[in-house]
Amino acid sequence: MKIGQPQETPSAVASSLQKAAQAPQQAVVAQGAPAVSKGTGVTVSSLTKTLESSALASSDGDVDTAKVASVRDAIAAGTFVADAEKIADKMLANAQEILNRTKH
Repeated sequence: MKIGQPQETPSAVASSLQKAAQAPQQAVVAQGAPAVSKGTGVTVSSLTKTLESSALASSDGDVDTAKVASVRDAIAAGTFVADAEKIADKMLANAQEILNRTKH
């Protein structure tokens, strides 16, 4: 469940989504071609491949590998201690940030 979002999709939105999902399949059947089924192939453009490879290459700097290794070692040794108060504070801060974004 997302914070600040309704739990159920309004019926008008749900029916629009349902119609949109059926429209491509109905168009294919109307043309006399078989309906799209599971296992349909997808082609990825060269631009997408380039963007993906550059994103993977640039994401290396976003992770502190030394910290990850030390946490992994502490977990393996059974000495890792999670600070519940810090976790709760960060969760509340993130929730507040999300709520502030939806108000603007």
